[in-house]
Amino acid sequence: MMPDSELDAFVEDVAGHFAADGLPLGAGRIIGYLLVCEPAERTAGQLASELKASAGSVSTNLRRLLDTGLVRRRTRAGQRSAVYRLNRDCWLALMRREAERLSTFRILAEKGLAALGEERDTERGGRLREAYELYRRLEEDLASMWERWDVRGHESKVTRRAE
Repeated sequence: MMPDSELDAFVEDVAGHFAADGLPLGAGRIIGYLLVCEPAERTAGQLASELKASAGSVSTNLRRLLDTGLVRRRTRAGQRSAVYRLNRDCWLALMRREAERLSTFRILAEKGLAALGEERDTERGGRLREAYELYRRLEEDLASMWERWDVRGHESKVTRRAE
């Protein structure tokens, strides 16, 4: 891995963060490493060597990251090995998936409230209503954030083209 122990610790922290969400540690290490390596692209062999991981583990984790859209693969003319880098829009895609999960639970809570019928105003209905209201509010706030993000993204694209 990189000689800088603080960057090593960062890569491990990123791996732990994503592992808490169910991603294997190896995949999290690849994400962490691709965030800070220079140049930003690495072959599978380079990742295996730099992360001190087996080729099989790197291959398996890269496939998973490709499937989730966090990493993209690119081939270069005249070179055998493909290179991998973080997908430019990976964070947005990751957050949109999380937003979908919030929406799914809000819908489930809404169904639960409907199933309670008149009991929705009881204590157990209150617990469910509280969850529903929190998820509904988060969904509304995220919709507003997406609008701000899209406007910001559009402005930055226009600015880059003009430069």
